[in-house]
Amino acid sequence: ADAMLMLRHVLQEWIVPLSDDGGLAAFSLGQVSAIEGWVTLLWRNLPKEFGARSELGELRRALRGRLRAAQSPEGGYLCGEEWKKLVAPTIAAIEAVGRRDFAVASACATDTCRFWSLLHTLAGEGVRRERAPAIASEAEAAGATC
Repeated sequence: ADAMLMLRHVLQEWIVPLSDDGGLAAFSLGQVSAIEGWVTLLWRNLPKEFGARSELGELRRALRGRLRAAQSPEGGYLCGEEWKKLVAPTIAAIEAVGRRDFAVASACATDTCRFWSLLHTLAGEGVRRERAPAIASEAEAAGATC
């Protein structure tokens, strides 16, 4: 529950534009690149129970498109309002799963605790996915049937 709360909070509140010229309307190229990296990490390592993988994949594709557009002669940018529209389906998916599956009291009293919960969740799922093929191969070799 804490990791879900933090994920929603990060996407809604922590990711805000601050362009290279100090403006607050659009993200800088560096920010878009960092956001794309964060979304890719979430897309790769978020447990399926969090229910936002396809939405994160779409968000990732949109951000990668922005990065490609930024390298064209016409350029490309991402406005703060556009970010809110791009991330809305992911937020909606997270909220729906949270209401349905994670309606338990928070164990954390601070955002720091919730953020660490999110990082531990991502790291644990990453390790689990990395080991899953090896575990399946070992079970196969041992003649295990399910």
